[in-house]
Amino acid sequence: MAHSDYVAPETYSKLHDLMSRAFPDARSKVVDLHVQAVLLHVWNKADDATCQQILGAPKPDPTVIDAFNAAIMTTCEPDGHVYYLAHATHSRVVEPGKHSFTAHLPLVRVGLAATDAEAKIITTSIGDVDPKDHLFQSVEQVAFKLQTDLPQVPKRVEVITPARSLGARFGAIAIYLGYYEDATSPSFYILEAGTATGDSMVYFLSPDMGPILPTRKWFIPTPFTNEQAFYAGELLMNGDEPDELHVHSMNSDKNVEVEVVVKYESTLPKYIYPAILTAEAASRVGLIAIAKGDLVYEEILAPLGRLLEWIELPH
Repeated sequence: MAHSDYVAPETYSKLHDLMSRAFPDARSKVVDLHVQAVLLHVWNKADDATCQQILGAPKPDPTVIDAFNAAIMTTCEPDGHVYYLAHATHSRVVEPGKHSFTAHLPLVRVGLAATDAEAKIITTSIGDVDPKDHLFQSVEQVAFKLQTDLPQVPKRVEVITPARSLGARFGAIAIYLGYYEDATSPSFYILEAGTATGDSMVYFLSPDMGPILPTRKWFIPTPFTNEQAFYAGELLMNGDEPDELHVHSMNSDKNVEVEVVVKYESTLPKYIYPAILTAEAASRVGLIAIAKGDLVYEEILAPLGRLLEWIELPH
């Protein structure tokens, strides 16, 4: 049996449409595994009555839910890679829709291949780091694309990134650290911003490890922004280790609307099925949209959003 067998066809179709509205960039593709993750998230979070209210269908038998959960689990073992758990506190500082919550994103740190020809998928305990998921696939590519922005060719580049697992990736942010010669700490960094459905969209360079000044984002990750809006950010390092990342999302007049503070915890590999993170993000978008007056999300996504943990509920 498939996830879709436990809800009405029109509910499944409606959920797909709502998720597509939640992630409106034309390059952000909502597919079945994202819809299935929302259904599973409802079944895991809601009691029988709430499940009926949200999905218009009874909760499946516990053995069915257990089987769906087992299908998205993996065993994490240390494998020589460096892992982090990013604790990202996301705060909208203006009304309507003012809110705050903390999300948690597993990350892995790997080195880029020296050349495009050597770039290949790197398998880790939390999933695959696929060069095709990134805007830079090799040190050679970094050097070529940034040749007018960097004083010299980097010797190595490492990326701290979410991985792709079971076809899913949560691609909101990745960081490249660039090194000259035999340096033991980075000389430049690149922020790679993307979507909740896994697509890397745009990069922002700090050529000297300093703050990144407001730069147009040129993509639409949520319904609450546009391509003419700006990002600014700053990465704080502790030697060769990331400490905190501060990101400011601004409107087209460069007024700050959203502040994100990411704290990096060095850990053993921790696994979260990426599509579950996408489901949570869509549900939070739904509840924020309700606070901003877009009532279409009152079906499915906003009710699920109310089941999640918030520091400050949207208002």
